[in-house]
Amino acid sequence: MLSNRAQGINARGAIVGVYDIPGPPPFGFRTHGYLIDKDRALTSIDVPGAIDSFPQAINARGQIVGSYFAGDQMHGFLYEE
Repeated sequence: MLSNRAQGINARGAIVGVYDIPGPPPFGFRTHGYLIDKDRALTSIDVPGAIDSFPQAINARGQIVGSYFAGDQMHGFLYEE
């Protein structure tokens, strides 16, 4: 893992963020998302079919919003368990 950035935290202490790892050429890096819950369990958040995933915020109910890159476009997502 080359870098790690927290993007959001909710009142329960759950944290969402992103981390970068080396990607295949011609891309230098691939960005993946993560969730660290109140019990410190780590879950990867990657949108199926996405090249990069960017979780950006989490609310008190645990819903996560963000964006992802697929094809040649950015899209938004809502993740709920």
